[in-house]
Amino acid sequence: MEPKLGNFFIFRGKLILDEDKTDDKILYFHPKSEDVMIKSRIVGLSEAVINFTEDFTDEPCQYLYTTTTCQVFQVVEDNICFVMTVINDNKKSKCCVGLYQTILNIAYRTFCFFHGNCSYILKNNNSDYSCLSKYLECFFDSYLSTLSASSFNLLNAEGYMKFFCLEKNNFMRVYCSMNRLSSSFSDIACTALFFNDEIVWSGLHHSDMRILYYYVTKCLLPRSRETTNEAGTPKINQYGKFLHGPSDLSKDNKPTLPLVHICNGNEVVKSYHLVVYAALSSTLCMLVNGKTPPNEQWFRNIHDYLDVQQSALATDIYEEWISRKQENSSSPTYIYINGADFSSKRSNKSIVEPACSLIADMHYTWKFNESDYSELIVQHSHSDLWVVKRKDYDKEQFIVLTDSLNFSQISDELRNCNYDENFSLQLWD
Repeated sequence: MEPKLGNFFIFRGKLILDEDKTDDKILYFHPKSEDVMIKSRIVGLSEAVINFTEDFTDEPCQYLYTTTTCQVFQVVEDNICFVMTVINDNKKSKCCVGLYQTILNIAYRTFCFFHGNCSYILKNNNSDYSCLSKYLECFFDSYLSTLSASSFNLLNAEGYMKFFCLEKNNFMRVYCSMNRLSSSFSDIACTALFFNDEIVWSGLHHSDMRILYYYVTKCLLPRSRETTNEAGTPKINQYGKFLHGPSDLSKDNKPTLPLVHICNGNEVVKSYHLVVYAALSSTLCMLVNGKTPPNEQWFRNIHDYLDVQQSALATDIYEEWISRKQENSSSPTYIYINGADFSSKRSNKSIVEPACSLIADMHYTWKFNESDYSELIVQHSHSDLWVVKRKDYDKEQFIVLTDSLNFSQISDELRNCNYDENFSLQLWD
């Protein structure tokens, strides 16, 4: 059985001593249908575990797992605790605690990106926790619906970003286009351009871009794509349109735009309006300055400016994407991760589920127990699957071999990989 979300809740710790008001501790609880008494009991047990372990260590308790569940905790700020329980009935599958901790951390950081952190919300609402609770409910009711079984794998959980590295002529066209856009519309502070689910250009710091990438690729685009072509090809919107912006430019309706918050630690540094425009297979995110959203004429001007230009860029990028895909069809099955900037790359071939689980275990189990450079070869116990891990400082490379091979044959395969020019350039340069 694949892992699934059991419950997700947020509570205030060490602030309410009256047992008759313990339900006031709970700022958010999923699923909502759970009985109030059961909610209070679950939250109380979690708080008891956290408080009990404080007597034995300076580090707060981070997780508690059983044969069928794994519960992870994160005290984020001002004694506000985020807790997530994952159910995994497959006893043969090791509970990957690091994976679930990352999912919880990404959830919190995504909330901060769109609403500001909890301290920021309380400060702007006279320390009213009921107001904070409404913000949490509004966000997580939608966010948790995007968590599926596929969310509990390494690449999705860690929020690793996929970049599409253009050849120099196309890259310079994109670079000049983004600069002209910012010059023509001075209230645009920052831009990010996607092709399908890969980043072509970004002016955001990678820690903020990581959250925007997750939102665009996992939440926004799946809801907005209108047509689906054959498997493996980009999903294309036939005409340029706003995904965050006015749906009908002929009407004078001021759209409601999401605010994104750039944070430095626990402090919100700057807030922007998020405008998203899609043309063909490309998606452009624009962070716009201003206390109020842009007016209707601004959106008309942006549409007139981008409709032809962005479509032309998307066409050129698509042609390069097709040619690159054909060239790489003979590459081995691999995953590349760069922990320094949260980027990732993988082969066009699908990776079978036992390999995904094995890669996650190798990534987290040996994450802090290796030297700067290492190589590890592991065979899956119930199949002929082999996974080779190579680590060089913050870079990790996983190569999946699915044939019945011995160590000598594996060495030959790896030697062939090293001399494959495309593979080497994609993974290590």
